[in-house]
Amino acid sequence: MSNSEASSTTATVQGGTGINVTYNYPTGSNNGKVSSVSDALSGETVTYQYDSLNRLISAAGSGWTQTQSYDGFGNLTGRVGTGTAQSTSMSTPADATTNRLSGYSYDANGNQLSTGNVFDAENRLAFANISGGMVEYFYDAQNKRIWQGSCTQGGNCQQGVVSTDTVTLFGVDGRLVATYQWSAAWTNTQNQVTITFQASARRAYFGGKLVSQSQSGVMLSAVQDRLGSVGRYYPYGEERNAPPLPNDQVKFATYTRDSGTGLDYADQRYYASTFGRFMTPDPYWGSASLKNPQSLNRFAYVLDDPVNNGDPLGLCAAMLAGITMNPDDTSPFDKLQMSLGGVAGFPYSGSGFWQSVGSVTYQAAFGRNASTAVALATLKDALNNNSGPIDVIAYSGGAQAFATALNQLSSDEKARIGNVLYISPGMIGTLPTPNGPFNVTVVLGTEGPDIAATLGTSIPDNVRVITTPCDHTDLACLIRNAPLAQITADGPCSSQDIFTPPARMSRLSLAQLGVFPMFAAGTDADGLYFGGMYSASQFIFLGTPSVTDKITYHLP
Repeated sequence: MSNSEASSTTATVQGGTGINVTYNYPTGSNNGKVSSVSDALSGETVTYQYDSLNRLISAAGSGWTQTQSYDGFGNLTGRVGTGTAQSTSMSTPADATTNRLSGYSYDANGNQLSTGNVFDAENRLAFANISGGMVEYFYDAQNKRIWQGSCTQGGNCQQGVVSTDTVTLFGVDGRLVATYQWSAAWTNTQNQVTITFQASARRAYFGGKLVSQSQSGVMLSAVQDRLGSVGRYYPYGEERNAPPLPNDQVKFATYTRDSGTGLDYADQRYYASTFGRFMTPDPYWGSASLKNPQSLNRFAYVLDDPVNNGDPLGLCAAMLAGITMNPDDTSPFDKLQMSLGGVAGFPYSGSGFWQSVGSVTYQAAFGRNASTAVALATLKDALNNNSGPIDVIAYSGGAQAFATALNQLSSDEKARIGNVLYISPGMIGTLPTPNGPFNVTVVLGTEGPDIAATLGTSIPDNVRVITTPCDHTDLACLIRNAPLAQITADGPCSSQDIFTPPARMSRLSLAQLGVFPMFAAGTDADGLYFGGMYSASQFIFLGTPSVTDKITYHLP
């Protein structure tokens, strides 16, 4: 269920004993921050408090409390735990010039070393010291971990004995499907060894969500909370399960906790729940924004708010606005974008009604134009913002811009599109279902303007359709009736960028907007009219998208 602010309020698994919780929000001033969580199965209620920067400062449950402290750069520098959380207390000041923890060593790229870690040139964990030996890791070209081996002699995998060897299999969407382990040890003095592989871990997904995983050779249902955790944890991921759950399976916030290191494998990086931060800095600087200075801290975990935010595989929402719409913090669209923490594109910003309609018509008839370029930049930003799937919300003419931009994405990028929500979609043709109809929802109104706006839109079979009493222009009403719980649970983007066309676009004629071919009189072959695109945190130069075969982004 969700409330009027599109916030998840309950999560229940029927017929099981996994989860039955209620998320409570501040009375009268719902800002999307959970104030308490009530567990109907255990009877525990955990309360949360935040500072003026929306950082978690305290959490309290049955028999335990935690108080967090941060420095001015968003580093978690202290935690005081009481009761059963007493063991989570820590004090780790950070260097104000680098955001690195004091008392720990780092390599030149900012990777934390002093726990016995060795990183390769791509900033991936290559070796880790463990009791009695070492663990070695290998990765594929997409930085997915595909191999790990435990070495037992002298901590040197090249000269020692590989006692266990694990190979990891990933699906086309990047999610771990199974790991296989061999049954015989090998030394580099042996020319040949007979080995047998056995599945040591298996996972099953439905609709992109983990539904079961193996434990001690048995497949068990995996019940995840709104952040993707399996089991009970303190806010930053320290374990509360009694007895502790086995490692080498999904535990906190969709992450796999390694038994050798105790670190959480977070797909592209490793997360240390003890410190409440990543072991390596975020390499994608596009997710840093001056609008949110805390995002400049590349080690921090979800902007110091682990109660409301998660960074599973980087799931976040790319939102595309409708015709004539401009950025406006007071509009329902912008409020939703801020609530979800998504990136937003305004393909028709600065254009009047007929200019916008002309742009929609051109995209349907001829292909990409400046509106498409805005949609493409928004989708690319969301994809680059994180390493996993993204959700898409398209309102009105934003659906046409999305459909046209979708053709410019690679097959791998298309495979990363998760949930798609069309709100009163205004396009000519059939709505795209990038990865099948079952992840797609269409919200329609019943008034005349909505019927007119969606007249040319064809909805594929098996797509979920929700009919509302709303008018096409009453976006607040449409949003209230939209099923946003899943997209809300997927978490925010690392940076909430906003994309609009160049300001000069508002002065263009219909020919220059793309209603007629771009080589019509008055256009600029060098892309003068389409030469720039503004976002909240970057300036991107584009070519002339309706003439060239490829759009190239040149960052200043």
